[in-house]
Amino acid sequence: MADAVADLDFLRMVVEQEDKLGTLPIDSLIILSRLREERRLGTAEFVPSVQKPVKNRGAVIQTGERKGAVYALKC
Repeated sequence: MADAVADLDFLRMVVEQEDKLGTLPIDSLIILSRLREERRLGTAEFVPSVQKPVKNRGAVIQTGERKGAVYALKC
């Protein structure tokens, strides 16, 4: 990890969300990390990562409903 490049924009976004919402649950961090890499994910693609139903979070935009919902990072 010593050679890894820090993603300062992602870190800044996480810190801003923590300031707004208090601490972020690990599930939220997992989802945000996946969205950072893949930009848009449907529920079926990331629910297995957190093993829980996903609720709208402050940094995530939901479009669509139920199984057809797609989530993306707010820009």
